[in-house]
Amino acid sequence: MLERDALLLLARLYRDRKGIGPYALGTKCGHPRLFVRLANGQGINTNSAERAHLWFAANWPHDLPWPRSVYRPAVPDNDIDQPERSCPASAS
Repeated sequence: MLERDALLLLARLYRDRKGIGPYALGTKCGHPRLFVRLANGQGINTNSAERAHLWFAANWPHDLPWPRSVYRPAVPDNDIDQPERSCPASAS
């Protein structure tokens, strides 16, 4: 699955579970317009996509199955079961 499609799927599932809009989800992830841009067919840079993917992996609801068609990046042990976090900084 392409990163764009994977992020849109993760965003839809997360938003449906949490009852929030795309702007609110983008804000949680540190890029308010991220999901608005993707939904409108606009591009995002690789770092933004990577940070969002990691954010989902770290903040995914425990009672919501992760989609089988989407790779789930590993979350460091010290990040498990912590309160919802902002997007991790990209590796430089």
